[in-house]
Amino acid sequence: MTADPPGNRAENDSFLRFAQERWLLSPEEAQRCLRRCAETGRPAAEVAQELKLLSASVAAIVTDLVAESPGGTSASLHPSSSPDDLLAVVTGGSNQVGRYEVLREVGRGSMAVVYAARDPSMDREVALKVLFVDLGDADDIPRFQRESRAVAQMGRHPNIVDVYDSGVQGEILYYTMELVRGESLEGWLREIRSFRQIGKAGLAVATGLAHAHDHGVIHRDIKPQNILVTEDD
Repeated sequence: MTADPPGNRAENDSFLRFAQERWLLSPEEAQRCLRRCAETGRPAAEVAQELKLLSASVAAIVTDLVAESPGGTSASLHPSSSPDDLLAVVTGGSNQVGRYEVLREVGRGSMAVVYAARDPSMDREVALKVLFVDLGDADDIPRFQRESRAVAQMGRHPNIVDVYDSGVQGEILYYTMELVRGESLEGWLREIRSFRQIGKAGLAVATGLAHAHDHGVIHRDIKPQNILVTEDD
């Protein structure tokens, strides 16, 4: 077992703290990284990639942002109504992805961020999901394109959001879909719900998944944070 040097430890702490503040890593994921860093003596950016928690491009962006921030973190970097720093970096500050104008952030995970965006050609708001991936991996783009086509070809279902478009821009892959007005199932369940309400929500999820499976599509990341409850449900 190789302990990480004191210098590396401070850098790793700053990197992981920054990633947690930006919701790129959960506290549990950050602890996994920290343990692995202590075991191997390697920097957190490399370990996060090895554990498949962050892509190479996101890890590099976080490293740069931490280096530019006094003390490695700043309260001003918490998510707000404006587009976040990662998107500004990879788009060169334009906040334009394809033909879509980013308006605000609506959610994020370890590998992707979802924004409300404006589609000028259709004059409507859409949900823009931006995936930060390692475009050096030759499999990433074809896999993403196959999955986007498969979802788009499933046909409409009341319990699955419609996918409109997909593309590649610089270091990011993206696709657009219906912008759902509501909240996550995780947030919805924070209030007391009746058995009838919970049963109705469970049935909606099950029928949506069944439709996807019938068309050869497997979600692979079903959890309350990824399920939306609309305002009229």
